[in-house]
Amino acid sequence: MNIDRHNYEEFFLLYVDGELSAEQRASVELFVKENTDLENELRGLLQTKLPDEDFLLIDKTALF
Repeated sequence: MNIDRHNYEEFFLLYVDGELSAEQRASVELFVKENTDLENELRGLLQTKLPDEDFLLIDKTALF
């Protein structure tokens, strides 16, 4: 995984969406430590993530 200043946005989005392996997540975290000016950008993306919620729909006919 080669994360750099030209492709970091893609990796940040994958990081926020939880689509990276543990090794890839560590690479993103290291990249941010080495490029502290981008830390606020990643932090802002993380704030856009909604918490997971359990949703139970009892009366599915109401969907029609």
